[in-house]
Amino acid sequence: MSKPAIARLIGAVLLLTGAALLVTWYVQSRAPHGPRNIVLVTLDTTRPDALGLYSKTGAVTPVLNQWAAQGQVFDQAYSHAPITLPSHSSILTGLTPPQHGVRNNIAYSLDASHRTLPALLKQHGYATAAFVSSIILDSRFGLDQGFDVYDDNIVHYAPKTEKAIVTRRASTTLDAALAWLSQHQTESPQQPFFSWIHLYDAHSPYDPPLPFKQAYADSPYHGEVAYMDQQLGRLAQFLSEHGLASDTLVIITADHGEAFGEHGESTHGFFCYSATTHVPLILSLPLYGQPGQRYDYRVQSIDLVPSILGALGMEVPPDLQGRMLNDPQPRAVFSEAIIPQEDFYLAPVHSLKDARYAFYYSSDLELYDLEQDPRETHNLALDQPDLTQRYVDKMEQLLDAANANKAASGRVTVDQATIDMLRSLGYIADGGSANAAHGDPFALPSPLKSVAIYRRLQTLRQMEDVYPFKMIDGLRLLVKEDPKQIILHRELGRLAVLGGNEAEGIEHLRAAVELQPADPRLHTFLGLGYHQFGRFEDSIGEYNVALELNPEHSIARYNLGLAQLAMGDVEPARSSFETVIRQNPSDILALNNLAFIVFRHDGDTAKAVELMQQAAATNPDHPLIKANLQRYLNAAAGGGDEEAE
Repeated sequence: MSKPAIARLIGAVLLLTGAALLVTWYVQSRAPHGPRNIVLVTLDTTRPDALGLYSKTGAVTPVLNQWAAQGQVFDQAYSHAPITLPSHSSILTGLTPPQHGVRNNIAYSLDASHRTLPALLKQHGYATAAFVSSIILDSRFGLDQGFDVYDDNIVHYAPKTEKAIVTRRASTTLDAALAWLSQHQTESPQQPFFSWIHLYDAHSPYDPPLPFKQAYADSPYHGEVAYMDQQLGRLAQFLSEHGLASDTLVIITADHGEAFGEHGESTHGFFCYSATTHVPLILSLPLYGQPGQRYDYRVQSIDLVPSILGALGMEVPPDLQGRMLNDPQPRAVFSEAIIPQEDFYLAPVHSLKDARYAFYYSSDLELYDLEQDPRETHNLALDQPDLTQRYVDKMEQLLDAANANKAASGRVTVDQATIDMLRSLGYIADGGSANAAHGDPFALPSPLKSVAIYRRLQTLRQMEDVYPFKMIDGLRLLVKEDPKQIILHRELGRLAVLGGNEAEGIEHLRAAVELQPADPRLHTFLGLGYHQFGRFEDSIGEYNVALELNPEHSIARYNLGLAQLAMGDVEPARSSFETVIRQNPSDILALNNLAFIVFRHDGDTAKAVELMQQAAATNPDHPLIKANLQRYLNAAAGGGDEEAE
């Protein structure tokens, strides 16, 4: 469909939904005193050229276009990580990942010692509320610090399959955000507010709702972007109707971009090239110059906190790494991709992007002239060794300083139920975190040389639920091509085990352990393989090795309890589940199994009900928790001794 046709269709939709009030909410000029309220909108996985205001090939985005026309646009904004949690941690703290300590999704949390923007604003009397759209930003990961309301009410279950749904549409998130704004304006209209709205729709898999699905049939990613724009029209309409548009600064940015084949990468996370770190940045009010002004110097996500504080006339903490957005002095933007190291046993990638060059530091070195080569296709590292060495020295100084002043970093004890839910987003993990088993990370294999295998693995993972046998066949071929890739052995072993092939499954899980014996996560996977075939003594041995390597590894300890229970060792199992619950009081499956023990072996129905109510308080809609809580309540009411699951 042509772009004019798309525009006509989307325009009709906007009129029907009442979101095309572009004339009514146009702000002729900013308030002379600057903004009073702040709304931060983060569009997950959105690259600038996906927006019509950045590229002629972008989606039709009339709402963002209007904000850009009345406000200001930064054409060269960059994030600090190509994944969600570390990048948002930088946006909300004004610190880079090495400084705030959140280096990856899932296993990290933002430590309470780091001051967040909402916490600083609360000190000045602001009402603060956040509305997120993915379990990756669940409050357990620490970004709720400083928010009066942190709406992460996302997880729900499909009625027929009971499969967990761990994201929500922009419309649902906007419903919650607008309800809060409406309540705030009714109850406390004189109190300034800060609201963060996170929209996840542009994340893969791309499946926009109608009519965007039809209008963007050739590019569903752009359809998701157009859909988010339409939903943001509801926010613009609300601000206009409540007289808030002229003194509410709406900031629209992204946590990271998305790769569509650049450097062999699809989606994001593996590298930190511009495809996945170049982000949009739009202000709805002209803070620094004339309406509609665009700035082409490089800025970064950590500039947002000092710029917001400065715009509100507040003191900027001296330890922040960012600068005011109106400061055109050259910046060297730091970004990093840690997923290759922590999830794929490859070298990490760190980058610096300054006014002229982009430098990438890994087991391979890369240098690109962004003026002459903005798509980063011609590596100058060998052609300009002296310049490359200067960047090497600068990066090593930066990393050495970060290691010497290691940031406080929280760790999240992720339970088995959460890991099962994260699989639907493409995350394959066992709850472990980074470990010291690798030695020098830059001695690990190059992600640049492994990206083709990584991309094929991504494609195979899309088959797991429907065609697992095809994924197994594909993994067998990949293992033959590269028998030293740990992740391939782990995944082939895991799937073979699930498919009932004991010999093949155990063979490849053992191969993964032999390649990296100091990683507790691999011992846990091997233990799960033994467990699946009733080899409980062997599984207990592997779980114990994992716990010797990492005593906090709750997934190993939880499954140790299951194996002990299966062998009839009730007291050791009880101890294992109690330890897991001490580490993570909201581990619903450990609570469920401990409830089974106290009900079946102790005869303590009241205690079983208490434990299940604790689990239900964390996840009241989980099918297993709902069913077993009801069973124990029935038993307590004299309804019989129905077997729990």
